[in-house]
Amino acid sequence: MQATQDHPEPTAAMAPVADKPKKKYRFKPGTVSLREIKKHQKSTTHLIQRKPFYRLVKEIAQQYSSDCKFQQVAMQALQDDAESYITQYFARSQANAIHAGRKTILVMDGQKS
Repeated sequence: MQATQDHPEPTAAMAPVADKPKKKYRFKPGTVSLREIKKHQKSTTHLIQRKPFYRLVKEIAQQYSSDCKFQQVAMQALQDDAESYITQYFARSQANAIHAGRKTILVMDGQKS
């Protein structure tokens, strides 16, 4: 291939440099989880999706009576109370783990609370 004024011959300086792929940035352990906790504490939305929760409630109710119907307000109250209970349960479990000098919740932390 002849070099022309418009297209010079490739030289070593023009060769593509084989760079290492850029490493993905990793946050320190716990940073992302704390960010998610703060995000959920600020929000007012439900943590459990509505339809799967309603299906679960109806499935449990079918074991006691086959013709159960629920008002929308009753299902909302059930979901609010269930989420409140679960949140308080994990808060107590976390407090027990911290009291024991650990950062990880174990089964025995939940049994104590």
